[in-house]
Amino acid sequence: MQYLFSLLILAVALVMQGCAPEPESTPPPVKESVAQPTAQTAPTDPWYESVTDPKSAVALYKSPSDDRGYRYLVLENGLKVLLISDPEADKAAASLSIDVGSFENPADREGLAHFLEHMLFLGTDKYPEAGEYQAYLTEHGGTFNAYTSLEETNYFFDVDASYLEQTLDRFARFFVAPRFNEEYVDRERHAVDSEYQLKIKDDSRREWDVLRELANPEHPFALFAVGTLDTLKNTDADPVRQDLLAFYQKYYSASRMNLVVLGSESLDQLDQLVRGRFAEVPAHKVELAEQYKPLFKEKLPIKVSIRPEKEMRSLSFNFPLPSVADDWRLKPTEYLGHLLGHEGKGSLLSLLKNEGLAEGLNSGLVFDSRHGALFSVNIQLTPEGLKQEQLVTRYFFQWLQRVKDQGLEDWRYHEVARMSEIDFQFKEKADAMGYVSQLSTSLHYFSPEEILRGNNLYDKFDVARLKELGGYLTAENVAIFLTAPDVNTDRKTRFYQAPYTVAAVDVSSLQVAEPGEKLTLPAANPYIPGNLALIDGQGMKTPEALGDQPGVWFYGANPFQSPKAFFESRIALPGDIGIEQATATEFLLALVMDELSSEMYPAMLAGLGFSLNPWERGYTIAMTGYSEKQPVLLERILGVLQSPDWDEERVARVRATMIRNWRNAAKDWPLKQLFARFPPLVKNDWMPADKATQLEKMSLAEIKQVHAGITRGAAGRFYGAGNFTAADMQGLVGQVTKSLELAAGQGSEPLVVRNLTKAKPLFATDYFVDHDDSAALLYLQGDSDNLQERATFALLEVMTSAPFYSSLRTEKQLGYAVGSSIAPVVRVPGMLFFVQSPKVDANTLRKEINGFFNGLSGQVAAMTQEDLDRYRSSVLASVEEKPKNLNELAQRHLESLNLGYQDFDFRERLVKAINAITLEQFQADFKRVMAAGERTGFWILTTSDKSAGSGQAIPDDYLEEQFSYGF
Repeated sequence: MQYLFSLLILAVALVMQGCAPEPESTPPPVKESVAQPTAQTAPTDPWYESVTDPKSAVALYKSPSDDRGYRYLVLENGLKVLLISDPEADKAAASLSIDVGSFENPADREGLAHFLEHMLFLGTDKYPEAGEYQAYLTEHGGTFNAYTSLEETNYFFDVDASYLEQTLDRFARFFVAPRFNEEYVDRERHAVDSEYQLKIKDDSRREWDVLRELANPEHPFALFAVGTLDTLKNTDADPVRQDLLAFYQKYYSASRMNLVVLGSESLDQLDQLVRGRFAEVPAHKVELAEQYKPLFKEKLPIKVSIRPEKEMRSLSFNFPLPSVADDWRLKPTEYLGHLLGHEGKGSLLSLLKNEGLAEGLNSGLVFDSRHGALFSVNIQLTPEGLKQEQLVTRYFFQWLQRVKDQGLEDWRYHEVARMSEIDFQFKEKADAMGYVSQLSTSLHYFSPEEILRGNNLYDKFDVARLKELGGYLTAENVAIFLTAPDVNTDRKTRFYQAPYTVAAVDVSSLQVAEPGEKLTLPAANPYIPGNLALIDGQGMKTPEALGDQPGVWFYGANPFQSPKAFFESRIALPGDIGIEQATATEFLLALVMDELSSEMYPAMLAGLGFSLNPWERGYTIAMTGYSEKQPVLLERILGVLQSPDWDEERVARVRATMIRNWRNAAKDWPLKQLFARFPPLVKNDWMPADKATQLEKMSLAEIKQVHAGITRGAAGRFYGAGNFTAADMQGLVGQVTKSLELAAGQGSEPLVVRNLTKAKPLFATDYFVDHDDSAALLYLQGDSDNLQERATFALLEVMTSAPFYSSLRTEKQLGYAVGSSIAPVVRVPGMLFFVQSPKVDANTLRKEINGFFNGLSGQVAAMTQEDLDRYRSSVLASVEEKPKNLNELAQRHLESLNLGYQDFDFRERLVKAINAITLEQFQADFKRVMAAGERTGFWILTTSDKSAGSGQAIPDDYLEEQFSYGF
């Protein structure tokens, strides 16, 4: 289950510079088996330390850079607990994972595990109200989510650190005494069905559905995981609530659960908080089958052809194998995936790109389970690659043979291990909720003492085990999946109606006698850092201007004591940026990234990241990671940017990829398409389809003309932080300034945001979407661009988000994707409310949203000062949260710069504005912003009328003077 958008976006919403981001599902982690604690002497290597908490059941190995306290314990009911004390934490977090998922679904109740996950959020004995948990978290700076994977269900939240105890009290009752109220049992069936319908045309879901249909009926993968109204039918003769209770009582035992709690309290205090609540979780013996059944019902090898919804072409080689859970110390499949998925010179992907046959490649485990695993190599084909599919297949098996013959060398394994050790030695703090969720999952398969470093541990090179697993990666044991338009099919899947066909494959056609000479394994990685010394940073509180050149900002402190650095060049192009230049610039950046991908892949493996991204007035060059080799990396980036490879095949391939991706946006699920429609209505941006048309008609000569403009005569703004000296920073700035012939100063044309204050009644634009679901999006814009208005919108969003979700999603069951989010555009405050529904049309959704606001007016009129202070605390919890790592700190600094606050005090000023809002002012602002007839903004509504196209633009007479920003 995913409580979309509103709660998840809140923590980052105030820093958004554009429209609301696309929501993403939490990816199901690979599930492996439980490993028991082992007696072991604490190691003394410098890349880890031993936790010495005397009350911990085992000593945990942790990173030397990790200053948090840890305690591992097992409650009397068998529940395994990891406590994390971080006195500096702004956000507390917790996650409970149970190693039961969709594989335990009864054959006649597909989707039951997922349905149960939904139901736990809808009331318990102590907190019976269905939306109480959500509302409490929203009002106290919190977010929450959950997911159900094949063999795990994971529930997690974060909250302002001051409210951990009260939130844990609510959370614990999920696993002690949920109500499973009959009314919500029937309603939530529709929510599960809406979630299924939401992505009925999603190609990844459809491919997964084909794999499910090909599964051996005796393998649990053959069962549908999501659930529908039919699989969860609820009749007097067959009530789903009884099956729900039976599943919960059978599998939800403390003995199968892991709990991880992170808070600012001491370990002893956290211990007390947990024991007093989770000791009540019932415990009983749970038997889970562990058997290796063949995954596929067909005799391998086979070839499966699938016709997708979007224009896409992929060729994947899928190899079933037994579980590799017990290999977590050795990581053989990770190592094999590392070699097969290599993208550097001489690799399979490099060869395929050079011959115009492929665009990308990835490899590794698809899943691992008690019932076996699946290893896959997926190649994204070009149209030419599709035509020469047999050649691509031959190349793949040549590459596979080369890896198995020559890649199983200890120096290669130890190179991977060394980089993993360095990453763990300088491990930075991350998002608290993601951290506890990952650890609660890991406790199922790592031994407790290795829970913190298990993902980084490459214990030894075991060539025998590698060869054994390599024995499953053969032509005799492969299911080849070809996904492409216009393939011949003769059947459709049951749930997603994906067209496909299956054919036997002659093994001899796949076997390769000798590896091809075009393919070579990678040499030793020259980018692995050798100098990890920390620079003694200056005691700066904020970035400072550096040198005589304007627009150079340097933060010389190194607060996280890491050998990493962050550098960004923000290039502002002269003149107006129209669709021609914007499209060509985006294409050129993609062309450069494509050329760099092969050469710079080893740098990425060595912890060096880089990006070239467009923004409204130009583009940015950014680097992250270990500072030692950043000057070398930057030199190569600038060299390719100055003189890209204009090879006709490369240009055609990158152009075709971008056009296809832009065109495919019209096949996204409805709400995602509405989000794409939002930016062009409020700022200088364009629809994906319009950019695709523009790129199609541009000649190479026109593109080269744009290229000449983006590499000389522009203006630059620079920012650097981390393990840099001032001289290092000046050197990087000099590299960019000289290479791109940057002009003096920072001047550029102003950014423009449309002022919609005359759009009353709200303008509505229809947008054709080829999907059975309808969707509606309401954008509300602030009347001014000052901090007071931004603070008002932040408070209004917190006040409305939980009741909006509860009313339209939980009570009225209009759809699964229901939510709201803050949506500032540069400095102009804004807010989005949105619903996607399989039940009613878009105009009905608009009426329901209007009805919600009308019904809220009485609640706002009756608000007390205590209510306002609660909402205020929730917003402040997110705004004042301290950066946990260098990248977060850099983004805070850039946030201020991009919004025009060169004293780097945007958030401090925003906090003052939030604190200054009075109850009377807030009530008046609610009426001004949200009351019918007073709102500023517009509606975007889906329609089944194809003549609506991409939606009507906002009429010029609705617009007053525009907001503009000259920075």
